[in-house]
Amino acid sequence: NYRSVGVVKVSALPPPKQLGITGFFLPTAEPTFRNGPASIFPDALDPELALSVWEGTLFPGGLPQSVYTLNTESMKQLTKPDGSPVLVRLKPGQTYELPGGRGTITFDSVKRFAGLSVRQDPGELIALVSAILTTGGLILALTIKRRRVFVRVRRADGAVGADGQATTVVSIGGLSKDSDAGLTAIIQAVHDHLAERKPAP
Repeated sequence: NYRSVGVVKVSALPPPKQLGITGFFLPTAEPTFRNGPASIFPDALDPELALSVWEGTLFPGGLPQSVYTLNTESMKQLTKPDGSPVLVRLKPGQTYELPGGRGTITFDSVKRFAGLSVRQDPGELIALVSAILTTGGLILALTIKRRRVFVRVRRADGAVGADGQATTVVSIGGLSKDSDAGLTAIIQAVHDHLAERKPAP
């Protein structure tokens, strides 16, 4: 319901008198705060600020910090004369006076705005085509059967043919990644092709 967290740091004061204000902006505040500050609707129907005020050193050791958070390590929460913590609830146009003459907090108004994000991705089409080609290649690699056929040619030791020339021995083998019934036919085709070739003179 668009409950927003905010921090205001009054660093112009000398430490340890610097002030830090943190709390919530509630577009439509739940009036009882039974379960803490909460908004019951995202539109600004009943806007309210719920704040706590701290005093001390905003930047202990001079170290930088996020503008969205308040480091209370070297700070104490302001209290009322009765010792209870100062919890500020403001509606638009209201002002709260801090104890001890520390100044005032005023909720002036709520300004509406819209956030727009515009971007352009010139390489979007290239990335899409690359992803499609990569996916297609992966599918082919997983579905096409991998086959290897080996042919080994050597001369037989001491064997002579009818023409008086040394006999040539041709060995053909095959290997597939998984069981492949078509591998036998491929080896036979290679064998037939080699058998048809005429021996070199």
